Amino acid sequence: MEKSLKITTLIIAFTVCLVNIIKGQTTPVNTFKLGIGIEAAGVSGTINGATVEWGATARLQYGLANKLALTLTSGYYSFSFVGERLVNPGDGFAFNPNFNFQVVPVKVGVKYFFIHHAYVSGEAGAGFADNSEKGTKLILSPSVGFASKSWDVGLRYESFSTQYTNLGMVALNVTYGFSL
Repeated sequence: MEKSLKITTLIIAFTVCLVNIIKGQTTPVNTFKLGIGIEAAGVSGTINGATVEWGATARLQYGLANKLALTLTSGYYSFSFVGERLVNPGDGFAFNPNFNFQVVPVKVGVKYFFIHHAYVSGEAGAGFADNSEKGTKLILSPSVGFASKSWDVGLRYESFSTQYTNLGMVALNVTYGFSL
């Protein structure tokens, strides 16, 4: 009897704590927040020798409902590669020991806070590459993160796709945000 009372008490205490945590984070409805961030990522894909990405982003966030926000993100990504560069699958490899290119992403998405300060988000958009990697890239990026009133730390996978190349990156982003 005493053991079952302890277990019941623990279950009730855990449930009360979980309910308080889940109710804790809200996104202010009908308000805008702007975040400026920096990031670093490991890169892989059909361009051989991929190593790292460095970037900066700006994110505008609009509160739709408690725990739910729309996002609009843009920035500047710089990709650095060492080794071979796949120019076109039909043409083979063009050798360039230090190949770099830049992308300006424009993405829209949603951010959902599932427990206090923790969120999942998904974004889709286009990446506009510089002259060395001509063309627009389809960008898809799911992420998870932790956000306080001013700081947001997120981990995301981002996929870049074109007709001939596919890149993926796992990025860590640190953002400082403020209300508008």
